[in-house]
Amino acid sequence: TSILDIFIKTLTVFVGKRLNIPEERLIKIKTYLRYYDVDITAKDFVANQITKTSVLCIIALLLYFIFPILSMGMFFASLIYYFKCSSDLETNYKLKRGEIEGELPRFCATVTQEIKNTRDIVSIIERYIETSNKTLKKELEIVLADMKSSNYEAALVRFESRLSIGAV
Repeated sequence: TSILDIFIKTLTVFVGKRLNIPEERLIKIKTYLRYYDVDITAKDFVANQITKTSVLCIIALLLYFIFPILSMGMFFASLIYYFKCSSDLETNYKLKRGEIEGELPRFCATVTQEIKNTRDIVSIIERYIETSNKTLKKELEIVLADMKSSNYEAALVRFESRLSIGAV
């Protein structure tokens, strides 16, 4: 890591402690981050985004006295960076969610067929995990671990609420 990375991380921690974000936005970002495969809290993500944008704006301000046109470009680049981070997060979420929604009908059909032969839902899900796509596989592994550690119905309700899709 470079000195700039350390400086930005330190500044991110400082900003994160003083950041006041509405709970609804934090929940939304947390949901998006779950599909982004990043181990970072929603507040840290926003603080990092704000910090990097601010550093770019400060550099643009310093450049203004030397290269005014370049500083304007740098300022607009910082704003584009801020909004691109948010849109990338949302786009990734929509793609992953689309993958899950695309495979859910096949999953439901498989479970419906298999449940006629055996009542062991855990073994049905374990067999289905082998053929599912990466995104649904991750969710099914979570629900499977949840089913093994607690009650099946509660695990399925939590699975349904995580996916935010009614009547799974």
